[in-house]
Amino acid sequence: MFCIGGHYVSFLTMLNFAPTMNPFFQDYQTTFGTIPFSQIKNEHFVPAVKQGIEEAKAEVDAIVSHTEAPTFENVIVALENSGELLTKVTSAFFNLNSAETSDEMQAIAQEISPLLSAHGNNVSMNAGLFAKVKTVFEQGFDGLTAEQKMLLEKSYKGFARNGANLD
Repeated sequence: MFCIGGHYVSFLTMLNFAPTMNPFFQDYQTTFGTIPFSQIKNEHFVPAVKQGIEEAKAEVDAIVSHTEAPTFENVIVALENSGELLTKVTSAFFNLNSAETSDEMQAIAQEISPLLSAHGNNVSMNAGLFAKVKTVFEQGFDGLTAEQKMLLEKSYKGFARNGANLD
């Protein structure tokens, strides 16, 4: 594994980007950190989505395997902050797909949509993760700001509405 722009990528992943570097694996060097659309090529999306899913899965696994008692910080905040690369890539992709769609973009959408759906299902139906979210939710809202309360409620209800609370 190599660290590129704060993200760890495998040697094989790096080979996929030769001779050009994938801008998603670097911090954006633009005004206000905006998406560098001029540097993004269609071939950057699929490898970056796959890497983003791997990273997000590892982050969720870390939350689930954490041995300390579940708290707002080590469960809800950690979950909210997970998947940074995946969010970065999908934000750019779906914006471009909406504004400048093409046959190639539609083909990419058909390739990544099942991957994103599977990842979303793996998170929302992760029993260990839901158990931690539920524990934090059941601890109540004392000491939380209005924003934290909303995030906690949104997190819990998101799991529950996807069936995680069904026996």
